[in-house]
Amino acid sequence: MGYFYKTLCCAVLAVCFFSSSAFSIDIFIMSSSDIIPYSSCVEGIKEPLAGFSLQLVNIKEDLAKGQETLQKIIKKQPKCIIAVGPQAAFVLSQFQEQVPRFFCMVLNPERTLGQQGLYPGVSLNIPPGYQIKKIKEAFPERQKMGIFYSPSSNQSIINSFFQEAAGSVFINTFPVSSAQGIADILNSRQFAVDVLLIIPDKQLGKTKIVEYLIKQCLRRKIPVVGYNSWFAKNGALLSFIVDYKDVGIQTGQMVKKIIQDDVTGELGVSAPANIKISIDLKTAKKLGIAVSPAIVQQADEVIE
Repeated sequence: MGYFYKTLCCAVLAVCFFSSSAFSIDIFIMSSSDIIPYSSCVEGIKEPLAGFSLQLVNIKEDLAKGQETLQKIIKKQPKCIIAVGPQAAFVLSQFQEQVPRFFCMVLNPERTLGQQGLYPGVSLNIPPGYQIKKIKEAFPERQKMGIFYSPSSNQSIINSFFQEAAGSVFINTFPVSSAQGIADILNSRQFAVDVLLIIPDKQLGKTKIVEYLIKQCLRRKIPVVGYNSWFAKNGALLSFIVDYKDVGIQTGQMVKKIIQDDVTGELGVSAPANIKISIDLKTAKKLGIAVSPAIVQQADEVIE
């Protein structure tokens, strides 16, 4: 009986070994964590890549674990590696192997990865030109747009806003480094704006700071424009919402193109292709702030 058991175990191990050796993975997806936005993105990635074998690994925002995981992935010689989230994207930017690679779900990838480490992917940045256009459509009578920002994080983004505005709208920017700086500006004559745009900012993005900004602006009947679904539920009259699953689909389509057509050199960093618009008409009517019917018709969500 003991001999039979040992023989059976050896046979099972041999089968497992040869099966794992014979089975190859076409594409590895290395996710920074398993939070819902990343999981939604991964589901999107899988759709256009249904014809390929995929394996998902989670590095749990641990860079050391990511480097160790990446070394194991490279030995499998996959056709492509996809990084989801900033930690995974950074780890992937550091290796020199000639394996096609893509990132997604990364804000300001040029800053996260560095110009030298930048590779193709889909960022979370909503193009400044798109934001300016939609703000003008939503509030055509309002010509002065304000933006608070921390120079250490977002000076390049602010420069892009000025370039895109090109005289079509007046942009008044407020560089600050603390919540107190925001309060001082709001209570000064310097704060002369018709619309306030809030952009992603690591130093100014805390919930309490953003809630304070929205409250102070609405008290002055100044419409606030935000950049995700949280803003749509917390007083922003216009919100831009990136569809995370669609970011995954967009990334998967790029990966499929590189594998099938070998067009790596033609691909760069893309903005999200599907940006949803949310309008809070309920708050706008309560405050007597006019929102153009044209933008309401375009909206994916209207709160009434």
